[in-house]
Amino acid sequence: MQPQDAYRYTTIVLAIWGLVSPLVGIWFGHFLITSSQQRQWVRKRKLEEFRELRLALADYFTEEIAEESSGRAQDEGVQKKLEDLKTALFRVMRSRLFIAHDVERLDVEGRWQDALGLFQKAPDVKVFVAAYDVIDQKIVEAATRRPSRFSLKRGTTMNLMEGMRRFALLLGAAGAILGGFTSYMELQALLNQRALHNNFEQLANSDVVQQARKSIEVSASGPSQNPEPDKFDFSAVEVCPIDTADLSGCYTEVSKGGIKTIHWSKDSGRDLVIESIETEGSQTLYPTPAPSAWMYLLIALFPMLGFFIPWGATRAIGWVGAGFTASSR
Repeated sequence: MQPQDAYRYTTIVLAIWGLVSPLVGIWFGHFLITSSQQRQWVRKRKLEEFRELRLALADYFTEEIAEESSGRAQDEGVQKKLEDLKTALFRVMRSRLFIAHDVERLDVEGRWQDALGLFQKAPDVKVFVAAYDVIDQKIVEAATRRPSRFSLKRGTTMNLMEGMRRFALLLGAAGAILGGFTSYMELQALLNQRALHNNFEQLANSDVVQQARKSIEVSASGPSQNPEPDKFDFSAVEVCPIDTADLSGCYTEVSKGGIKTIHWSKDSGRDLVIESIETEGSQTLYPTPAPSAWMYLLIALFPMLGFFIPWGATRAIGWVGAGFTASSR
């Protein structure tokens, strides 16, 4: 692979990376935002179910205290109401999906059965109230716990801003590496261009070329000594005539000073110019402009651009996404 081809392919890859990396950041940000929105919806449902649990537990507790205080323990209507409240509480504890894990972890049903059984055997309102307060407090703590991080799934947590920051650094590092590789390839191309420019200028300004140019200009003042050469036959030509339209295919065989053949043409001003120089080492040199100093500055910027473009795009997406997921206070 030639350096020019490698540079061209690398430039294409860098351009594609500059387009793809923000899209990857957008996709990742959308994934996090969607996950956060789903988490907020689940949390809302959990709060509703915790509220239902507290209400059912409070109704059962209040009626149990009222029954003991009124002395109507054997009243059939009271017993039926207690059974209805017990059934409602049992249904809430067993049927609510979003708080099922918390109810099991807190052992709400077991704690309540222990407190109720102890109260029914040895009625002590203070002990019963204390046991109820412990259960209720545990439920409140579980319902109001708001960690700074949201869960993508159980056991896996990720902070939106921290995740986007790390993802931006990862994309930026990859872009910087790609930009550094592009800088290296571009620098090699510029150094090669500089070497070709210097080699051509050195030969073009040599005495051999100047003498060949002078010989052609002198021959232009009179009839051409040689017929116009066949552009594919360079063997018998010593001086290329300049009375052709554009000197296409004309050359001068010199075989001196490291130069084998000089190919001539005319520019738009009809002045004699060097089209190419073939060296004795079979290398053909063409007029090559010197690289601009700005190109060297651009090469130095490639790694920084490769880092900051995907990094900045991803951080911006994360910042916008954080605005959607941030809770109002």
